[in-house]
Amino acid sequence: MFVLPKVPTAYYEGRTFYQIGEAQSYYVSPCGAVYSTLSDRCLTIADNGIGYRQVFLKLDNGLDKWRKLHRLVAQRFIPNPEGKPDVNHKNGDKAQNDVGNLEWVTKKENTRHAYATGLMKAKKGRDHHRYGKQLSAETKAKMSDQKQGENHPKFMGWYVVPAGTFPSAPAAAQAMSTYAKQIIRWCKSGKKRAEGYDFIPATSVGQQSALAA
Repeated sequence: MFVLPKVPTAYYEGRTFYQIGEAQSYYVSPCGAVYSTLSDRCLTIADNGIGYRQVFLKLDNGLDKWRKLHRLVAQRFIPNPEGKPDVNHKNGDKAQNDVGNLEWVTKKENTRHAYATGLMKAKKGRDHHRYGKQLSAETKAKMSDQKQGENHPKFMGWYVVPAGTFPSAPAAAQAMSTYAKQIIRWCKSGKKRAEGYDFIPATSVGQQSALAA
């Protein structure tokens, strides 16, 4: 949700900018530009070396700091009632910092989105940091538990069957004494919805109600 804040504004080249809280000589626009009253121009946007865009600000406390552009936009225009710590680029493009491409997310949601969009890929073989290391049975069990259900980086959603709601097709199949492929077919096709089969994507608003059921 995009909200125009009730803060001092500035106008430059036909655009409206809104004051940045920690640096009141600077104003940010919903499209991701930053205007400076010190120089009467928009600041040059730099790449921080890993794709994120940033600007250099003289803060009100006397310090000079680099600030990531996507966080400046989100902090000024996007409500964050749940206090989520990270800002995600919806389309995966770190250079596109307009308010419509940004959202507040948890670290888990941010990681899940990165895997889903291909920005992050699971390392395998010699590239994996545990390659060649021997793990105890207890450690393996803990690692397995941490990747169950919605904690798995590739978690896609919930499978609803007459026996309940499950985070994976194999789990639902076990409860229904059938095969995982059959569960996927029944839940995702919609043909057996009347019989209690459904699939709720992880990004669906209905996920929370499914968990509570």
